[in-house]
Amino acid sequence: MLTNGDQKLPSRQALESARTRKIALYSHPAAAAAAAPVLMDYHVPLFREDQYLGTLLASYSTAALLQEMVPWWFAQDNEVVLADTDDTVIEKRAAGGPGRGV
Repeated sequence: MLTNGDQKLPSRQALESARTRKIALYSHPAAAAAAAPVLMDYHVPLFREDQYLGTLLASYSTAALLQEMVPWWFAQDNEVVLADTDDTVIEKRAAGGPGRGV
């Protein structure tokens, strides 16, 4: 079980906002450490009537997200990046080509 102290700041902010607004929200991408993978968390607040029970949390690797969701043939002809609001590149999808990973 994670506590607020175990989570990155963007994730804690999304958790509090999801709980307050009573809606599911994604956090901004963030890395726990310099060499750690960049993750996005999805927070689903759980309520019974108006009583807060907890949060369902799913973490997504931004690299894996781009790798699995963007086909190599699309990335071959298009630059696919995940960037923040300041246009800082968080993750980039490389083309790879046919037979990649074989």
